[in-house]
Amino acid sequence: MNNIAVGLIILCLISLAGCSSGQRLPEPVIITSGSCPEVKVCTLRAAKPAQNNDLEADLERAIEDWALCAAQIDELLICQENDRAKTR
Repeated sequence: MNNIAVGLIILCLISLAGCSSGQRLPEPVIITSGSCPEVKVCTLRAAKPAQNNDLEADLERAIEDWALCAAQIDELLICQENDRAKTR
């Protein structure tokens, strides 16, 4: 056998030694609740400032968008906490 073939065989055997049948991680528990609202992707409107005063308007729109996103997450958290309290 030439040196390249021997090197490839050794490389394959070394890489196989790294394979093991270790412990599997537990399956994630997916909890669904039909009473809580779905979360929608939070998006920021595009900013296209042409002048300095446009920056302030873009900042206000960004703050508004983040506030809507935060309100959606807060609503979901409150709903989930209420569901947990009911199951206790």
